[in-house]
Amino acid sequence: MKKNIKELPKKDRPYEKCMEFGVDNLSDSELFAIIIRTGTNSQSALDIAREILKKHNDDLYNLNNVSFEELMMIDGVGQVKAIQILSAIELGKRLSKAEASKQLDFSSASTVAQYYMEELRHKKVEYFKACYLDCKNNLIKDRTISKGTINFTIATPRDVFAEGLKCNASKVIIMHNHPSGNPAPSDNDINVTTSIYEAGELLGIKLIDHIIIGDKCYYSFSENNYL
Repeated sequence: MKKNIKELPKKDRPYEKCMEFGVDNLSDSELFAIIIRTGTNSQSALDIAREILKKHNDDLYNLNNVSFEELMMIDGVGQVKAIQILSAIELGKRLSKAEASKQLDFSSASTVAQYYMEELRHKKVEYFKACYLDCKNNLIKDRTISKGTINFTIATPRDVFAEGLKCNASKVIIMHNHPSGNPAPSDNDINVTTSIYEAGELLGIKLIDHIIIGDKCYYSFSENNYL
């Protein structure tokens, strides 16, 4: 038996509006409706999109950290729709980040820390990242190397430099977050920095900083003359 799905009048359908007026003329909810694609027997895709935005105060920025579980709690959103929405949000983040990175001064610890602050300061466990740079401090790529516990993450020189060698990096900045909000380095942070620095000297990829992200604050090994 064919499932009854609520449909909008043709003139109000986001697909048709996009074709006639262009994607830049669609509202946030209409863009979401296109991602969601189908509704239920009681709600159109546009109704579901509006409900998602309403739960986040109609502010797209608030969707930055929405979880799979939160989306699944919304009537009409199943696993597939939740994954589609999260994928679209992540793609938007990456596009924004790629554009912003072109203007970023990677020789400035404060600038780099602020760039990654919102991504890392909300994490509940430690994430260890590496930023690979060319000889002029332009970003080639960044990668999450490992994910650990609330107060510990494991990253070896091999983990860091395997990717650096692949992309012909000349320099690298490593960083991780402290979920406690206090960016002060631990003994392990210092030991990891030393081992990665020494390995980089041998491989010809210079470690220029290790930045620890706290809650709206950071610690830079370079600024504190450890590097």
